[in-house]
Amino acid sequence: MMSDMQTFTVRDLDRKPADVLRACDAEGVALIRSRSGRSYEIRPAPDSHQVVNKGVLRLWLERHKEWMSNSKIPPLSAKKSKELERLIAGE
Repeated sequence: MMSDMQTFTVRDLDRKPADVLRACDAEGVALIRSRSGRSYEIRPAPDSHQVVNKGVLRLWLERHKEWMSNSKIPPLSAKKSKELERLIAGE
């Protein structure tokens, strides 16, 4: 969830930029708060060598789980899941 996002200050960004960038790489996003109370998100740019950022994928999976639990859609049985996998594979 977004509450798990690491938060830094503008001073941290100035004095410890490597820490901020490491957090962006690990989590997919870092939050910067200014003294005025404004917040900024820093995200890594899309990288041609990296297909999926792990932090972004983790956030997506958390949101997807939350959506599934709120949607009242029953989960697929193992048999139906295998059928779906075969259909997707084109078998």
